[in-house]
Amino acid sequence: MWSFGILLSFQGCDPAKNFDEVPSIRLLEVFPSQLREGVDTLYVKVHYEDGDGDLGKAVGDTDFTITDTRQGTPFFPPVVYPYALPDVTPPGQKKQIYGEIEIKVVPTYRRPGLTTDTARISLRLRDRKGNFSNTLSLDPIPVQAP
Repeated sequence: MWSFGILLSFQGCDPAKNFDEVPSIRLLEVFPSQLREGVDTLYVKVHYEDGDGDLGKAVGDTDFTITDTRQGTPFFPPVVYPYALPDVTPPGQKKQIYGEIEIKVVPTYRRPGLTTDTARISLRLRDRKGNFSNTLSLDPIPVQAP
């Protein structure tokens, strides 16, 4: 199983920029580039922008997803890990926001019979109107025996 945590950094609005109301995300950093099963932790940092600031929902709602897709045999269907962001909508008239989200992902398994497996991770954000951001697909990440 995987566990993960997300740290959301809210940086407010920038009057010099005009963001789209559909959220967007951009990859900033991924490390390490390979993992040892049950030992290493994967960190992913993304930049987000949203023109109407409607990110985050009530507890229990999913608005950030991490998907792990494995290819080859043995076959495993994609695994989706949901996460609920806190409501970060700023008060006032100007709602556009941007900031960083840091994700801590702990892939703890290889598929049976493989000495090295490859995790293919993708990330996507959804706002309260149901608009999905672009999907970020990370480079394949080898997962080796400890």
